[in-house]
Order: sequence, then structure tokens, then C-alpha cells
Amino acid sequence: MEINTVFKVVSAKSMHLMQLLEAVNAIGVSGSHARGTVDAQSDIDLCVFTDQEIPHAQVRESAYQKLGFGEAIYFDVDFETSRGDGFKVDGIRCDFNWMSAPQVREFLKRLNTDFETAEYLPGGLLQVKEILDPDGVIAHLKASIPVYSEERAQYRIKKAIDAVHFSWYQLGWLEKAVVREDLLLFLKYQVLALDSIIRILFALNKTWLAYEKGLIKLVGNFKDVPVDIGSKLEAIILPQNEHQDLKIVYNHLKVLLADIVQVALERYPGLDLPQKWE
Repeated sequence: MEINTVFKVVSAKSMHLMQLLEAVNAIGVSGSHARGTVDAQSDIDLCVFTDQEIPHAQVRESAYQKLGFGEAIYFDVDFETSRGDGFKVDGIRCDFNWMSAPQVREFLKRLNTDFETAEYLPGGLLQVKEILDPDGVIAHLKASIPVYSEERAQYRIKKAIDAVHFSWYQLGWLEKAVVREDLLLFLKYQVLALDSIIRILFALNKTWLAYEKGLIKLVGNFKDVPVDIGSKLEAIILPQNEHQDLKIVYNHLKVLLADIVQVALERYPGLDLPQKWE
């Protein structure tokens, strides 16, 4: 079956969770089906909200069996604020992400006082589309997401920039990889540096992080970014010459980081940020 057909089948079955488990009070979908970007590589990401503790694994397993789901590809995975179960349905991966609404609310309350708190939950929650939500649980949770504060933005920007600048595991190792012409080592720490860059750009634009397709296009639409951010990222990720000197890519990376620092300082002149990237 094609993915849209499987999605309809899985959604219809999932709605019976409310009848099987009294704890379930809302079901939504995230990922490609929520954003309208489904393609041949998409899977189905379902969000199941409970009004108390997440049902025990054995209870969930029994419910899946009654719904007619086959063998799990993973089961009862702890994602800190949720539990995850995954299945294959007609060759398409279907993920159930279980969340306790009271726990999510408590997590959201901490966001603008604990700046170390991860940002993926609010970013993902904002994208959830309701499948069945008679009491408006999902809408209420979305409304509980605080505005991304200036204080949080400054903290996250400085932390991420400092991490790239001073960390032995990023620029330091990248430079070693260039000198040693060690492509594997270079790629490993290039990814870490790029991850920090994405975090900086999201914080600069006071946007909650989310796992996204098309991140280059997404950050290209942000207001506070270096000029030509898309092409600058592409020059680092996909150099035109597959055998291009690592030093050239490394220099592109340092230039981009310097540009990001300038954007950050224009936005927050008082931030104590590194001025040199040597």
C-alpha cells in the first residue's frame, strides 16, 4: 500500500486506543503528515497523549495486539519525556510516541527558567496535528508553550558559539583532521560543528528546535542569519569538487562561524563572544 493509504488505516485503528485504554485522551500526528511533505521515504509519526502516567509496556502491547499491529521493530524506548513504540505496517514504519499531558505541562513550565532544558519537545509539539482530541488537550498544550525569551536566546547563542570555538572536540579536532588529511575524522567533527551552527541560528531567531526535513531551506527563511546562509552551508556540506582540499571546507566553516558571531553581536551587542576563529 502507498503511505497515505496506510496512514488512513493506522489512524483509524489508533482512534480505538481511546476505547481500549481509558488513560488515552488525545491522538495526533507529527512529521511529514502534519507538515504536508509526505514522500516515498516518509514514515507515520503518531502522538498519543494520556491524562496520567503512560500505560505500562505490557498494557500498550496488549492494545496493539487488539488493534492488529504486527511485530514491533522497537518497543518501550525511553525518550526522556515520552515512551516510543514502532511497527512496520505494509512495509511502512509507524511510530507511536506516548506522552503524559501533565508531565509535558510541567516540562513546558521549566523552559524559560531552566535554559539547559532541551528544546525539541516544544518544537515538535507545535507541529502536531490533531487526529482525535475531544477535550482540546493538544491545543491546550500548544498554548502552554512559552514565548522563546530573549534571556534564553542569549544564553543558548553564547553557549553554542563558545562550544564550537573552545571545544577540543570541534574546531580543534577539525584542524587536526585537515593537517592529517583524515577525511573520516573531519566528517565526524564537521557534523558536530554544523549541529552547533543550527542551534545558534534557531536561538538567534527565537525558534524552538525541531527535527526537520530541509533544514537549509528552513534557516534560509529566518530573519537573523548571515547573508546567503543557504549557499554557505552547502559549500561546507557539499563542496563542488568531491576531492576538494579539506582546508578549503574548514575555512568556509570558520568564515560562516565568524559571520554568525557578527549577526549575534548586532542583535545582542553585550554578548561576550569570541572574535577570532584561529
